[in-house]
Amino acid sequence: MSSHFPRTARNVEIRTTNQAFCVHEYYLNKFSIFATLIQAAKANDSETLSEPGGRTVLTCEQKVKGVDIYDTLRVIYASHIDGIPDFDSNIMASALRIASTFDYPGLRKFAISKLDAMELPASQRIQLSNEFLLPSWETLAFTELCSRAEPISHAEAEILGMTRFVEIARIREAQRTRWAVEPINEINEDLRQVLASSLKPGSSTSNDTSTQDNPEYQVVHNSLGVIVR
Repeated sequence: MSSHFPRTARNVEIRTTNQAFCVHEYYLNKFSIFATLIQAAKANDSETLSEPGGRTVLTCEQKVKGVDIYDTLRVIYASHIDGIPDFDSNIMASALRIASTFDYPGLRKFAISKLDAMELPASQRIQLSNEFLLPSWETLAFTELCSRAEPISHAEAEILGMTRFVEIARIREAQRTRWAVEPINEINEDLRQVLASSLKPGSSTSNDTSTQDNPEYQVVHNSLGVIVR
């Protein structure tokens, strides 16, 4: 039994594979699925509930982790008098997971807003987007992965999956090619303008053949794709 949530005055017991929590029914009734399970348990176990200290017992499926229940209870039992504590992303992700599984829209919205305000790595945003169907997070994370200088890590590639990893790699390669070509094109255009200006009739340099007789000048400019005649 978790010491963080004492049994006193809590009439519902939630059991996971490795933990048990005694909780006020008032809080659990905010979750639509928990509320339904409580009513069903009461109907099937009326004798136990009539005894002093009798509790409604809810046994969760194996996929529901004790740590997620624990973190969610920390959020919903937090005092609002001094302001909501700054829970970290793991706690808020747990709250979002339980709110989504047991249908508590208000808590889901709250958890999403808190997570959205955090500076989460792109890989974690994609992971949360995959689990909780948050396409806007996926878009932002993909944009970051496509535009950043650092390569995609092995862990990020595993989260992305083969299809999305290949697409992001293609976009990154196209961007690198464009970044490499654009400066050269700009330099070539500047040089063309300078040469065109210098060769205009009456220009002080139009009859100057020093550049034509200077091999070094020709080599430097030819390497940028400009032919000096």
